[in-house]
Amino acid sequence: MNPQFLITRLNTGVKNMSNFIVVDSTEVRGSKFMVSKEAFDLESFLETYRDDLRITTYSVFNYLKDIISKYGPENVNINPQQIVIQNDDVEDSYYLGFDGNSYDFKFGVYNRDGELKKDGTPKNQWVDAKDLKESDTVTCKKITDTSIKDMLESVLPSTNNAWRSNLLAYYIKMLKSRIRGDKFNKHKLCDAMMNMNRPPQLRSETFHTKDGFKINTSNKTISVLTRDVDEKGKPVRTTFPYEFTTSNLNYDGKGGAGGNFTLTEKKNAKNNVIDVAEEKDCLKFIPEDPTKWYGIDCNVNADNWLTLYDLNEKKSFKWKRGPYAQRLIDKVKQLNKEIGNKDRANIKSKHRRPKRIQVVKLIPRKMDKYIASIFLPLVKKCKANGKGLAIDGANFGSKMGNYYQQNIQRVVPKLCRQMGVPCLEVPSRGTSKTCSACGKTVTPAQNKKFHETGVFDCPHCDNVMDEASNAAKNIALYASRKDN
Repeated sequence: MNPQFLITRLNTGVKNMSNFIVVDSTEVRGSKFMVSKEAFDLESFLETYRDDLRITTYSVFNYLKDIISKYGPENVNINPQQIVIQNDDVEDSYYLGFDGNSYDFKFGVYNRDGELKKDGTPKNQWVDAKDLKESDTVTCKKITDTSIKDMLESVLPSTNNAWRSNLLAYYIKMLKSRIRGDKFNKHKLCDAMMNMNRPPQLRSETFHTKDGFKINTSNKTISVLTRDVDEKGKPVRTTFPYEFTTSNLNYDGKGGAGGNFTLTEKKNAKNNVIDVAEEKDCLKFIPEDPTKWYGIDCNVNADNWLTLYDLNEKKSFKWKRGPYAQRLIDKVKQLNKEIGNKDRANIKSKHRRPKRIQVVKLIPRKMDKYIASIFLPLVKKCKANGKGLAIDGANFGSKMGNYYQQNIQRVVPKLCRQMGVPCLEVPSRGTSKTCSACGKTVTPAQNKKFHETGVFDCPHCDNVMDEASNAAKNIALYASRKDN
């Protein structure tokens, strides 16, 4: 059945399809817009943006370290929109910016006049020092992003406010992305910054923005924010046409979509690329029975490479990493060793490039085909029985090694979309140290012992089962709760 036909028919709610419930939904996907190099000098634009970003990086980084040193890492929470400080000292009502000017704090007032939110919880308000009442309970204070943008004007003169706002938001997000697990520990970023002697270098050579450009699909033009201001003090935008796009939807630059300018490195290429993340209509498949989920736990260990748990039948089984997959992994290790820094002098550039292509492209393609071949029967079984797949969403870094778990996270959801099978990527945090029977977590020491023995023996209840099966069951339970 044509998916677009289903989208038009399901615009009012839910439709039952075989063993699944099908609903309208949206998902964020990338669209590419090709811009002629003659139409817009993207290279000089990116150079200007990177120069301003480096200035922002140095100024803001040192200023944030001063704030953290003064109030303590445990009391500071850094966000793109504000810097919240857990401090109720009303007498300390202003702070000195890195431009030498004084700025007033905003104070967080708890439950003023008994005001409540829609959900019935007490309402918090941000007020100036002059608006504080004697009955107010001050819990914290904040430095607004508006104040920091005003400070940046001293180091970035003749730039508009929107340009500085873009630089500040991008840099704060870039800082937070360096800290693994920051979304679970809001003070971890402050601890890490205090151990840094200099600002982290820019990784990306792209221009990322949430609202820095607008795309008009009717006349095929793109309007880009620049650093300049006009006679009235408003931001100046430059408009240029695009020649080709992979998107088939109308994009108006609204809805919070972000994008990246990508500078094409090929000398003979006629176009540069703009990647835009936009919401697209799609279908979401949900099992009728919330217990009909397979939980899939991915592991580095070859014997526990994949552990599947059937929540409906309450059974688990393991898929060992086969000899073919192991040969591909060993081949990558060998090639990486040959083209590594230690042996770089022994290999000429023309011989190194083919080996790097094998590591980056050819071998991952073979692994993708292998993963698709072993999962296809399971996906077909899920479609026939009305079941869904819940996949471990763990990120495996250099310490864990590359055993192609990330290929599973990429290939299986795509295969499920093509087959019309529910698929959900579950956050892996806590799945291995949480008991699937009672829901309580174990201590790090106990969790380490379970990793060594391979058996999860819950100290809170009588649940004893294979450790990987316990994690796979937790993943399946998460999907069933998410579904409900």
